[in-house]
Amino acid sequence: MGTTRGFNRRQLIGGAAAATAFAVGNQTGFAAGGGRGYAPALLRSQGANIPTPREQTVVIEASQTTVYDSFNPYIPNGWAYNWGNEVIALEYPFYLNLETGETVKGIGEKWTYNADFTEVTLTLRPGITWSDGQPLTSADVVFTVEMLGKHEGLSSHENVNRDVAKIEAVDELNAKYTLKKPNPRYHYAFVAGVIGTDLKVVPKHIWEKQDPLTFKNAPPVWSGAYMLDHANATQKMYVWKKNPNYWDKANFDPKPTYVLFLEALPVDAAVQEFLRGGMDSTAIDYLNQQVVLQQDQGAIQYFFADPNPRGLTINMAAPSGLFKHKEAAWALSYLLDREKIGKTIWQPETPPAMYPWASYASNKRWEVPEIQQKYNLTYDPDKAAQLLDSIGARREGDTRTFEGKEININMITPAKNTQAEYQIGDTLIREAKKIGLNITMRYLQTWIDAWETGQCDVSCHWLHSPVRDPNEMYGDFLTEKIRPVGTRALDGNETRTNVQELNDISLKLATLSPTDDANLPEFAKGLEQFMQWLPYVPIIQTTYPFMFGTKYWTGWPTNDNRYTVAANWWSQFRFVIGKLQPAGS
Repeated sequence: MGTTRGFNRRQLIGGAAAATAFAVGNQTGFAAGGGRGYAPALLRSQGANIPTPREQTVVIEASQTTVYDSFNPYIPNGWAYNWGNEVIALEYPFYLNLETGETVKGIGEKWTYNADFTEVTLTLRPGITWSDGQPLTSADVVFTVEMLGKHEGLSSHENVNRDVAKIEAVDELNAKYTLKKPNPRYHYAFVAGVIGTDLKVVPKHIWEKQDPLTFKNAPPVWSGAYMLDHANATQKMYVWKKNPNYWDKANFDPKPTYVLFLEALPVDAAVQEFLRGGMDSTAIDYLNQQVVLQQDQGAIQYFFADPNPRGLTINMAAPSGLFKHKEAAWALSYLLDREKIGKTIWQPETPPAMYPWASYASNKRWEVPEIQQKYNLTYDPDKAAQLLDSIGARREGDTRTFEGKEININMITPAKNTQAEYQIGDTLIREAKKIGLNITMRYLQTWIDAWETGQCDVSCHWLHSPVRDPNEMYGDFLTEKIRPVGTRALDGNETRTNVQELNDISLKLATLSPTDDANLPEFAKGLEQFMQWLPYVPIIQTTYPFMFGTKYWTGWPTNDNRYTVAANWWSQFRFVIGKLQPAGS
């Protein structure tokens, strides 16, 4: 329901499944392994044909998967969520559009709480049907939640048992949750934020006859605008075909007849495939996108901020003892030239982070300009030196000492796919040395172990930033979550932050509705406490570049028309598919 802890946002599901081709959707006449009677496709790097009319097909380059015969979202390696399952087949009750701040209806009409937030009712939209024509009702919601509560091996099992005392169908459209304790945020289980969310409603009339721990759900039955035509491990493709009987066709009627997800090619082959019109949405990296733009004037490059800015996390219980003083975290902050880092290290160029969250329109609600100016994240080495002096970390010759010992700050950074974080850390080391502050950095394959057990003073990586409201982050700093250095912190507060005021405001915010404007002053108090102590030091936004082709389809998001999230592995990408128009090629 929030962001993923400790892992890069683009580490996508691989999984282990069929080693041979598998085709589902018998109504289409696809043959197992070949699809529409085709022989196995040529290697795509040699210019493979696709088994559908190109002008009717959106082709999306996806990350690697081995899951071609399973479509169960609740078991390990049970589905390839980013191959269309979560994008155009399954429908969530609601979708948070981070780019606009809107909450968009899926199968849900509304949610309502009782006065003390101990009950929440999910109301479905009328007339929903599954892809097999059966109605989708509150009975399916109740069945799904009860199924998750009964089976320990299913994902979301722990969340349901932690939060839900009872669920019941009030009528065909309303499912009422009785919660174990007041929770004004339980509706986050209904709203897809980053990629998706907890509640993936399954059809009772199918799943009640199966063991959900082993059921492959093949062919999958969902309520979305597309049905699986076939999945083929040999050709490394999923083919989705538009459902002619889609229940919400009057409001959501995508123009592509087919959507193909194909495994990503080696970069050189991907560039050539994109240039010749073989794919519409590609995973080509930024530098190679620049090559494409020189040859294809119609290509669209779109810059998207990852939910997690890059920054430092500060271990208040670090062995150096320095970071029990908030001035020490601020000293590191003043040594960071965010403008320079964003322009010279990150590619594409990315702006500084002025708040501990991504620069989405949906996060504007939590910004407080007066607090941001009061705690401005600027580059000021002289101020850094003054702050260190003020807490007794004084310079003696070329180094500084603190409490009678020479300071040597131990910084770590993850070794996997994080060259930029290492370069940011190296920049900090060089700036610190100028004011007599020694920092050493370890580039760790086992970074997560060192970070969670507190075996460092500082870590340079991605921040665990909030997506829906700031208390998703402030709750990480509760004092009850503090574990001794050397003991793994598994439920948050890896920074060992021990600030009673931040703890208390987080506990209060947990009882307040984030959708009620009357509570915004309390959220501002949380931001003030966070900025005073800087347990996370925001550095830069994390900008990723996406690229879309216009040879066959137009209507893609652009940097001037950011109408929805443009990541093709997020569930919100359904709205991109819904906006596309034939280019007439």
